[in-house]
Amino acid sequence: MLLACKQSQQKQALEQPPGFYLTPQVVPLNLQGGYKINPITGDSVKPLLTRKGDTIVTGKPIPLDSQVVWLDSMPPPKTIPVQGKPQVIRINTHIRKAGKPELVIPAKDLLIPPKDTNFVLTNHKGDTIPTGVPIPVQKRVVPAKQVKPVVTSPLRLKNDATHHFEYLSITNNTSLDNLLMDEQGNLWTGASSKVRKYNGSSTQFLTNTEWIEEPIARANSTDRGGNIWFITNTSIIKYNGRNFTYFFPVKKVYHNPLAKVSIGLNNDIWISSFNKGVVRFDGTSVCHYTIKQGLASNNIYSVYNDSRGNTWFGTSKGISKYDGHSFTNYELNKKSNILITAIVEDYNGNIWFGTSKGICKFDGKYFIWYTEKQGVTSKFITSLSVDQNNNLWISNRKGINKFNGVNFENFTTKEGLTSNFISSAIGDSMGNLWLGAGDKIIKYNPQSFIHYNSDHKSMAINTICEGNQGNILIGGFEGFSQITDTTITFYNRENGLPIKYSFVNALTADQHNTMWFAISGKGLVKFDGEKMTHFTTQQGLISNNITSLIGDKAGNLWITTWDGISKFDGKSFTNYSTTLSRDFVTGAALDKQRHFWASIRFGGVVKITDKSLTHYSMKEGLPSNNLQLLKADKDPKVIWLSHEDGLISFNDTLFHHYATQGPFLSMNKDQRGNYWLSNNNTVYSFIKHKTQSNNYKMLSFDESDGLKKRYGRAQLINQNQKLWLGHFKGFTTLDLNKFTVPSAKPKARLERIEIDGRFLDFHHLADSTKQRLQARYDSAARFFNYPVNLSLPYDQNQLTFHFSAIEWRAPHKIRYSYRLKGLTNKWSEPSASTVADYRILPLPYGDYTFQVCAVGQAQEWGEVFEYHFTIRPPWWYTWWAKAFYALIVLMTIGAYIRWRTAGLRKRQKLLEQALIGPLIAGYRLLEQIGEGGFGLIYKATQLNTGQTVAIKV
Repeated sequence: MLLACKQSQQKQALEQPPGFYLTPQVVPLNLQGGYKINPITGDSVKPLLTRKGDTIVTGKPIPLDSQVVWLDSMPPPKTIPVQGKPQVIRINTHIRKAGKPELVIPAKDLLIPPKDTNFVLTNHKGDTIPTGVPIPVQKRVVPAKQVKPVVTSPLRLKNDATHHFEYLSITNNTSLDNLLMDEQGNLWTGASSKVRKYNGSSTQFLTNTEWIEEPIARANSTDRGGNIWFITNTSIIKYNGRNFTYFFPVKKVYHNPLAKVSIGLNNDIWISSFNKGVVRFDGTSVCHYTIKQGLASNNIYSVYNDSRGNTWFGTSKGISKYDGHSFTNYELNKKSNILITAIVEDYNGNIWFGTSKGICKFDGKYFIWYTEKQGVTSKFITSLSVDQNNNLWISNRKGINKFNGVNFENFTTKEGLTSNFISSAIGDSMGNLWLGAGDKIIKYNPQSFIHYNSDHKSMAINTICEGNQGNILIGGFEGFSQITDTTITFYNRENGLPIKYSFVNALTADQHNTMWFAISGKGLVKFDGEKMTHFTTQQGLISNNITSLIGDKAGNLWITTWDGISKFDGKSFTNYSTTLSRDFVTGAALDKQRHFWASIRFGGVVKITDKSLTHYSMKEGLPSNNLQLLKADKDPKVIWLSHEDGLISFNDTLFHHYATQGPFLSMNKDQRGNYWLSNNNTVYSFIKHKTQSNNYKMLSFDESDGLKKRYGRAQLINQNQKLWLGHFKGFTTLDLNKFTVPSAKPKARLERIEIDGRFLDFHHLADSTKQRLQARYDSAARFFNYPVNLSLPYDQNQLTFHFSAIEWRAPHKIRYSYRLKGLTNKWSEPSASTVADYRILPLPYGDYTFQVCAVGQAQEWGEVFEYHFTIRPPWWYTWWAKAFYALIVLMTIGAYIRWRTAGLRKRQKLLEQALIGPLIAGYRLLEQIGEGGFGLIYKATQLNTGQTVAIKV
């Protein structure tokens, strides 16, 4: 059967909207006369001027105009011992190294021998229920009523969170003990007499069209056919995307209201119950297993199917494993009962158990215990989950713990949870963790940013760098700090720094781990851990207003200032000023050839070698002379620059200009070759195209991604590949080893169609409504609410399409573009709207294809979704009407021909009557006897002779 709504399965991709990669404008370096007109902006190029107003020679190396000032010729610098003790604060206290497990017990020592029992299973009415044998079930199919989806507010960030936690408030008596994410990424929960589906932009409620006993969904799971399964107190329910199928055992046994569900490799469904054992449902029958069949206890708190085909049960008296034939039981504690509340398998095949006493790992031979002594924050475990990186997530009553085999990382309301009581946890395909906590669903993104917030004045960060021992050095409004994995050490007026007005705006560490930092307007300070040495213009520094510090491999310290550049070799200052332009240095870097580069506000860029200085400006090809950033690439020939209208790459011969939002204030390159930039409220990742080396895409991260409001020039990627960002209230980090560049292409899909603005349930559309609409279609799409092979009459031509896409890593970044082929071939501008409305101008009759596609944080368009439909013409435009019109025309033409022919014949007859009898030139016409090529032939009598003749007239 041909489907009218489908996504293209053809090998060739459908046409997509325009992409997002930035293609640079390439301007060759012009050293032969220069540009008169800026090739990028079209403006006239003006010369650069010195402070005195003289024209600066650009594009040509000129001899260095420098001044060397020896320290021994100037007053000695002031040396001040560190006073007092710096303040030390512990950080990352939520991370704890796992202690050595105290209990490692061989599995053979915990085996429980089988017990003889005469246990009889009964239901609430006292009826005896057979165990160990299949019991047929009754089945009833009930339509699943489609309710108009509710537009749902996006996930909200917790403002004071240190980690990236988002939450969504849930109402309608929703149970969050079991969360389910289906294969399409929808999040399902059970609610009183309703089923709830959330896709990131709207919430769909499904309910019964008929009354069914106790329709309260308490637990859920999904099978390999995509069906969603729910458990009530008395029934097993399957939702296939169209209908609910209720399965009733002949003799009902009430399940635990907090029942757990697991689906095995053969699609068998296992359901736990309290005091009633477990139930296996194979699609046609149920089978009850109790202590009589070998279970350790009839009180089942958890059930799990592993990758080997075994089914594990957590009971009140130990663990039971069913291999398809028999039960094997382990008693974890023979002195007291331990509840087994959760079970999960990791990627190494280990089985983990959450209990009322901590967590326990079974590796096939030993049971290994981790409790509060080893780092678990609460001994009572509510759920377990394993993420894509094989980390174990442990939910409990005091938050959630992540265990990577080495450390326990504990998350509470301090880190961003809305509640410390976590009842359930699941992972998604994007690496996010979803938690059920009270009336809220929480999403945690472990690949996102981590914040350290502080009101300490030294934590208003202006600059940041890495020390030689791997520690991080930061400069703030009142001093500087050193950061390790566990501590922050503050140095300021109150904590050891003797210099007044200690606004640190630049710092670096040399090869001897000596720290150099600049104090705004106060010069340069050297700190060796015990004393500080203060250098100013009195010692030869070109200016006390320092903007940056850079150390080279030769041990020199390069210092950029408002008034020029100084190089300090430990004995003298070499100052470069008279040849520079009129404004201060905004950025500096050393390239691989040990050339020094500096960007100058309104002064282009300067390159300094051992013997010469070269200026580059708009005359040589720069798009602008107002540069705010300079960064040397790891590629020895590439220098990056930024100005107000974009980013520039310069490779000695070509300027590549990328038109994007600027100016950028900082830039670093990670080991993967991606660039990281910041611009006040936003951090960007600049990513190269896989095949087109000069094309890049710009991914943005802002407040909606969990960042704070303002980031300046304080940016660093350290040797451990951690991105550091300083702001006015602390710092933010991103572990680039764990971070994966967004690559997901969100898959757009059609959710529903409205006709003339009316919501319709196409799965169960009443015949009267169908007849009134004169709508024709084959069926409704599974799990969605739109008709397949839709055909509408001409007067039902006002359509509204509702669509969606799921990309849980950054759902707020999804944008859509659509078009209606048959009406237009132009794609709409990308927007966050999930509605395409064609009601203002009704659609003319014809065949149409609605196309929609989505783009997410990765800025890569996903597959184009296609939906085909037809609007039928009115009856007067149908083929049979046109055939009737043609017949009428033909009949009219035929009638006209007949009428015309009759007239001609009549005229001819009259003519004949007029001619017969009269005399014509001595002849009397008697009658017509024939026709010739050019007239009529008559029989006539010649009057003067009386002879009969033939005359042609």
